[in-house]
Amino acid sequence: MDGNHWKELPRMETPRMWLRALRLEDSDDVYAYAANPRVAGGTAWEPHANRGVSQTVVEDIIRHYAMGAYFCWAIEDKRNRRVIGTCGFDGHWDLRDQRARLAYVLAQDYWGRGFMVEAAQRVLLFGFEQLGLHRVTARCLADNRQSERVLQKLGMTYEGMLWDHVRIKGRFRTVKFYGMLAHEFLAKASRNSAGEDFVLG
Repeated sequence: MDGNHWKELPRMETPRMWLRALRLEDSDDVYAYAANPRVAGGTAWEPHANRGVSQTVVEDIIRHYAMGAYFCWAIEDKRNRRVIGTCGFDGHWDLRDQRARLAYVLAQDYWGRGFMVEAAQRVLLFGFEQLGLHRVTARCLADNRQSERVLQKLGMTYEGMLWDHVRIKGRFRTVKFYGMLAHEFLAKASRNSAGEDFVLG
């Protein structure tokens, strides 16, 4: 896996979305979903209290881009050109074992409509084909059924649960873990390349 080969985050397309680098002008869009307590409820961060918080988060991601390969895509709705979430690989990289962890967040108005599955499929395809990943993992809070359904629809395998594994917002939370190997994902991509239920972008 050679993430450093990618000095700039590639722009990718799916039927309904553009996946691209976050820009400072996206801060208002980020605030629009990140201020929602229901969106923040499935994450380790608090709801954004104001637009300044969202701008700081975006600025931090932009700094990571400038430091080298950093695979966090803004999800832009093609219809209205608004950023409705992010999807990518977080900081849990293992170069030797060619492993990375999928992470994502999505505006509540888009829940239950297949947007995150569509975006994550494109990100996984990039990870397995372009980054040479062998394995991708993901995790979700045990009571976050929306997020767990995304992982299941991606075809990831449930690998176990750790009780009170993380302390978030003053509470210990139980976490479910999922995983997928490259050959599993790419076999599914090949079988569904006609577009039956798999988005290749």
